[in-house]
Amino acid sequence: MNTKLVAVSAASVLFPFFLAACGSTEGEIADSEIATDSGTGETVAMAGSTPERAPTPVETKSKGDPDAPDIAAQNCVEQLAKTANRSPSVISVQRVEVDDSGPTHFLMIEGSEAPWACKTLPDASVSDLYYTQEG
Repeated sequence: MNTKLVAVSAASVLFPFFLAACGSTEGEIADSEIATDSGTGETVAMAGSTPERAPTPVETKSKGDPDAPDIAAQNCVEQLAKTANRSPSVISVQRVEVDDSGPTHFLMIEGSEAPWACKTLPDASVSDLYYTQEG
């Protein structure tokens, strides 16, 4: 137990020296050169220093482009048409749910009682297709 405490204590004392030996002070900003923008609350460097800033994030639409074709949905409809031996014209996409595993398209075949679930991979290929009701 004492050996572990000594090792941890020695490591905590020597760690800053290792960092100083490995690092460079070039490009670092002194604490006196840092301020906070009162308007945004963002930390910024004061005049005279030239820190590199992260690029401004690009705004994206959370819903995606409504005019873009849904290739995954098209693949799901084609796969369901083959599986159920039905025409793609009688199959419609009811809704799409997206979770950590990716998108799931819920498809209805005219006259069916429940939707089919179609899970797709990031490349829009069908990974799983199943009827959501027993029977």
